[in-house]
Amino acid sequence: MDYYQTTERYRKREAKSQLRFILRILALLVTLWVGWIIGQNQQWSVFSSSSDRLQELVQNNNRLEQTVAVLTEQLNTEQQRRLAAEALINTEDKDVVSLRKLVSRYLAKDVPPEQIRQLLNTLGEATKCRKIEQRDVEVVTPNFAGGNSDRMFLSETLSLFIEGESGQDANHDNPWFDLKQPVTVRASFLGGEKITNGVLPLTMVLAMEDWLIRIRLTDTDLNGYANVTISKCLIN
Repeated sequence: MDYYQTTERYRKREAKSQLRFILRILALLVTLWVGWIIGQNQQWSVFSSSSDRLQELVQNNNRLEQTVAVLTEQLNTEQQRRLAAEALINTEDKDVVSLRKLVSRYLAKDVPPEQIRQLLNTLGEATKCRKIEQRDVEVVTPNFAGGNSDRMFLSETLSLFIEGESGQDANHDNPWFDLKQPVTVRASFLGGEKITNGVLPLTMVLAMEDWLIRIRLTDTDLNGYANVTISKCLIN
């Protein structure tokens, strides 16, 4: 083997060695690149999962806040209703106070309980009553306000306000109140107030200590009006 052949062999060996080194470097770079891609995908997956979980937690928190707000509102409503009920219990109606005084007076006279019960059952009946006023009064509806819907009686010591529902005539609403529907009567007398609902004819009784005011409402031929009869009933 001459010098030329020996040199060529070493040159080829050196070239192969450098080529293998370059291929190893490229393989290492490809491996690093593939690892980086996989790492980025995993990181993105973790980030997306965390973002979805965070969004779910935010939605759950919003739902919990709405639930707490609804429960708080219900609790406040229940507390207000309870306070109103307690106030209603603590505030006695004037009629109840008057009837209690009446019963106490009869008990002090040794009146039998059965007789007292019969008397209370007949408070709304026309016994020992004297008619003192009678007139037609407007019945207010959503379509009819009348000339003066708040009428005064008994030398302007008794105020009556009557409200009803509008009727229908041939599938058309008319302004007058419907006689078949209940009316609401609000009576204000000597600083007190009483409200009664019902269909005409309707009777309302205001109890004083020794006498009663009976208010009788009946229908009239005049559209939009009800006839009011005020009677004073004595209690023996």
